[in-house]
Amino acid sequence: MPIDRNTYERDGYLIVPLLDGEDLAAAQRSGAVATTRWANLFRNEPGYEPIQLLCVHPSIMRLGETLIGKPLVLEGAAMLAADAGNTYKQGWHRDVLQVPEHLVDVSRFSPDCFHNCWQINLALADDQSLWIVPASHNRPNNDAENAAFGGSKHRSPEDADMPGGMCVKLKAGEAAVYNNNLIHRGHNATGHRRLTFHASYHCTQHPPTWHFYGKPFGELDETSAMRLPAELREQWRLNRQVRQRYPDVAASYAQR
Repeated sequence: MPIDRNTYERDGYLIVPLLDGEDLAAAQRSGAVATTRWANLFRNEPGYEPIQLLCVHPSIMRLGETLIGKPLVLEGAAMLAADAGNTYKQGWHRDVLQVPEHLVDVSRFSPDCFHNCWQINLALADDQSLWIVPASHNRPNNDAENAAFGGSKHRSPEDADMPGGMCVKLKAGEAAVYNNNLIHRGHNATGHRRLTFHASYHCTQHPPTWHFYGKPFGELDETSAMRLPAELREQWRLNRQVRQRYPDVAASYAQR
């Protein structure tokens, strides 16, 4: 699987073929347990165990190591699901929603800053729900984008018309990997059935972003974590180590 890091760094996203054949069929069978729009894969409910292992799938881990370095640490994972006819829509945003607005530093949206987070949307059924503004991760909002955000540094109104916004169309088995600083949203405009695995990762060589602290995977207690497969237990340990090394979220966010 060729990985074009230069294109990823320029555009902020890539579309890559990831699963096919029996691997895809097995993931589709496991993914059928998700029936809600956002289902945390680590909420101690039966049926999620097979799909949890996608978090450490060798192709996904190699992809992330190529994009931001290693060792990778898992932030968290979810199934993004929608029944046919569900046309939900988010406001446009960058993933700084956990940051108080007065602390959002727009100078971070720059190629001069290391972006220590990447996300993956792996389609287990054809997907047209991820919308992005390509290359917006490397610059602050322009005037038209600020107008669409309506003065907010967090999220636009749901019906905002975002200049340059485009739909990322995925076939089953394809993944969109993207920088979480892109202007993006989820919008199931066609009302199609959705079944998409979503996860996000950091590299432990760099301070975590604010986004790292908002995921419930690292908040699992030890009893729950010890029930996970060995590869995920190791990811949980890494996650906890990063949290212990950087216990003050505001201080880690301030580091470049």
